[in-house]
Amino acid sequence: MSRMNRFLYSLADGLKGILRNLMMSLMSFSMLIGSLLVVGSLSLLVVNIDAIIQDLGDQNEIMVYVHEEYDDSEFNRISQTIMETEHVVGFTFVSRETALEEMKTDLEEYASILEGMEEDNPLRDGFRIQVDDPANVENVVAAMENVDGIGNVEARTDVVDSFLKTRNAVNLISIGLMVLLAGISTFIIMNTIKMSAYTRREEIAIMRMVGATKGTIRLSFVTEAMIICLCGSIVSFFAIMLLYQELIEKAFSSTGLLQAVPFQEVWGGVLLIFVGASLMIGILGSLLSINKYLKV
Repeated sequence: MSRMNRFLYSLADGLKGILRNLMMSLMSFSMLIGSLLVVGSLSLLVVNIDAIIQDLGDQNEIMVYVHEEYDDSEFNRISQTIMETEHVVGFTFVSRETALEEMKTDLEEYASILEGMEEDNPLRDGFRIQVDDPANVENVVAAMENVDGIGNVEARTDVVDSFLKTRNAVNLISIGLMVLLAGISTFIIMNTIKMSAYTRREEIAIMRMVGATKGTIRLSFVTEAMIICLCGSIVSFFAIMLLYQELIEKAFSSTGLLQAVPFQEVWGGVLLIFVGASLMIGILGSLLSINKYLKV
């Protein structure tokens, strides 16, 4: 039998197996869809949390101010120290004059109060530092506080910290649910294939006695499981696409502050993970359940 004929035979046999045990097949199909939707939703939530963290560009910045007795001769030393600090990707010197102009722009409605401050500017020179990742802001703040010549360090880390903690919590929940649901899905697939093999046990015995290889027989059941899982992954993909576009993207847009990551940017990864995970569950479940019935 050629490879193509063997494949077509296995495909037809797999479809027959699904129809023979339609209720168990539908149970496996439904369980797989539910599992993928739960894990996929949590994964997309993590993607959006990461996007929000990246969008908080100002949260990646630290503002440090020099001591009042700061001398221009110390500029090179402090600049070099900042540049050599781990996780620092860049910095800008902000003179007291520039800082005053920025304050006037930010507090435009109070411009009259700020008039005349140029002659007796109370602000200090400083450095605006860019950090490579929001998670490293606190480390850089601690390093800057120990630099001679720096009197004050300002950084808002509370917002980023809350998002980072949420992301880590969702990641842990996703991993736990993924392992649990993958185990349950594999167990149900195993029972589906076991029932299919049991109903065909006499046919399998005859096939073995007339010379059919274990691989040929096994392929039919693997194909049956793969058909169930492949169909489940495709249905799950379109379901999560509709849910994401109709609920998540619109919910984010309605806030007027946040923008969800467009599904067009992540659909390839979602589809690849859904199909890959489903086929892995199908192959594993079928191989673990069929060996008992291949012994004559």
